[in-house]
Amino acid sequence: MLSNIHIKNFKSHVDSSIPLSNINLFTGMNGMGKSSAIQSLLLLRQSEKFLSNGLLLNGDLCSIGNVEDAMHRFSEESDEIGITLSQNGEDVKFLFDTGPENIAKTYAPQKYVCEDERIKGLTLFGEGFQYISAFRNGPQNDYEKDNLMVDVLKQISKKEGRCEFVAHYFDYFKGNAIHPDLIKNKDASDSLKSQVDEWLKEISPNISLNVQLVDDYKVTYSFARGEHLTNLDNIKAANTGFGVSYVLPIIVATLAAASKNKQRDTKEMSQSDYNMDKSLIIIENPEAHIHPNAQAKLMELICLAAKVGVQFIIETHSDHIINSLLVAVKQNVLTPGQSKIYYFDRDESVHATKVIDLPVLEGGRLKNPPKGFFDQINIHMKQLMGF
Repeated sequence: MLSNIHIKNFKSHVDSSIPLSNINLFTGMNGMGKSSAIQSLLLLRQSEKFLSNGLLLNGDLCSIGNVEDAMHRFSEESDEIGITLSQNGEDVKFLFDTGPENIAKTYAPQKYVCEDERIKGLTLFGEGFQYISAFRNGPQNDYEKDNLMVDVLKQISKKEGRCEFVAHYFDYFKGNAIHPDLIKNKDASDSLKSQVDEWLKEISPNISLNVQLVDDYKVTYSFARGEHLTNLDNIKAANTGFGVSYVLPIIVATLAAASKNKQRDTKEMSQSDYNMDKSLIIIENPEAHIHPNAQAKLMELICLAAKVGVQFIIETHSDHIINSLLVAVKQNVLTPGQSKIYYFDRDESVHATKVIDLPVLEGGRLKNPPKGFFDQINIHMKQLMGF
C-alpha cells in the first residue's frame, strides 16, 4: 500500500506531500490540482517500460502535451519534475529533466530513477492497479474483448480509464469468491457474479446483470417484478441508463480486488489469501449519474473493501461521498486512521496547489473544515430561510 505521494514542480504542484491511507478522498474547487495529483501516478504507470529514458507525457492512461505543459511555470527552484512514492517504509524517487533544451519534448528525460526491483514492488505497477476515470464509457451495445489486457494483465481498462473491458473482466473473474466482509446478501453465492448483482440492486432495485460473449461481449439487464410475475428480461445496456453503466466498473473492480479464485472443495481461506494489500484503485467522480442514495450504497461497498486492505484514491465533488465515509468511521467500519480527506486549494500569487489535510476524528467528525468545503447547502438554506 502506498503511504505517501510527493510531487515537485509538476503542473500546479510546486511541492505537495500527500500522506495516504486505505481510502483517500481528493476534493476542492475545479482547477485546484486534484486531477494533476492523479496524473502524476498515471504518467509513471504508463511510462513503466520507459522510465530508464524518461517520463512519457502522452500515452494510454493520459496525455498532457510536452514538457512545458508538465512543468510548473513559475518555479525558479529547479529544472526538474520530481515524484516520490513511499511504500513499506521505503521512498522510491523519480526525477525528470525540464531544462530549456527539453521543454518542447513529449517526454521528460530522466535524471534519476530508483533501481528496477524497488519500482516493481510498488502497487502502482502491479496487476492490482485499476484506473476508473470520469471519462469511463456509458451504455454500450458492444463491449470489447482483450485476452492480453484482461486474462494476463488483469486490467479492466487500457485507454484513459474508460473501463472498456468491464464485461470481459466480469466474465473472467465471475467465479471468484468474494471476501466475506463484502458479501451483501449472505443467502446468495459468494461468487463475484452473484455479489455484483446484489450490490447493483442497491443502485437500481431488482436489477440483474447478464453478460454474453458473441464476437464482442453483449451486456443486458433483467428486472424482477415480484412473486408470480414474469421478469423483464434482456434489456440492452444502451437502454438501461447511464448510472448503471457508470457504476458497474466500480462495483466489479472493487469486488474483484477483494476476491480470490478458489475451488469450491478447498478449505476455507484466510485473510492473507485475498492479497488486498497489492490493490490500488483510482476512481474519478464515483458519484457520476447516480442518485444520492446510490452514492451512499456505493461508498458502503468501497469502505468495506478499504477496511480489508484495498487502497482507494478517489476524486470527488459530492458531499454524499464525503459524508458516507464519515458515517463509515462513525459506525466503526473504518478507523479514523484508515481514512484521509484532502481539500485542494491554490495560492493564486504563484498558481501553486495547496493540499490541506482534513483530519477525520472519532465519531466521523472533521477537524476545522475550511471555508468552501461543501458549504453550499448552508448558503442556500440561509437564502431560503431569509437569513
